Amino acid sequence: MKRNHTASFENEALCHKLLGYFNQKATPIKFITILEIFKILHPNNRKLFQDRKCVRKIKYIGGKHAFFKKGEIYESKSYNGATYTVNDYPRRIGDAYFVRED
Repeated sequence: MKRNHTASFENEALCHKLLGYFNQKATPIKFITILEIFKILHPNNRKLFQDRKCVRKIKYIGGKHAFFKKGEIYESKSYNGATYTVNDYPRRIGDAYFVRED
């Protein structure tokens, strides 16, 4: 079963969905504008796209990479609604390169 990256990150998923809508069906809009609109609608939500602890098993499905190997399973340390930190890798990496395994 394919699991969603944005479980527990529903507000971030909504921002991505709005961006996709405006860029495909309406006037193109910058992501920062989506964030500003969201902050107006939800002024008490200060954690939007902030890095939060998120330990998950994620399988790399991206292309050739110096660190990651296709099909290998890694453990994330944190997630911000778009990118992960992965044990032993020094930078953040986008969730599009992974599928959830847990």
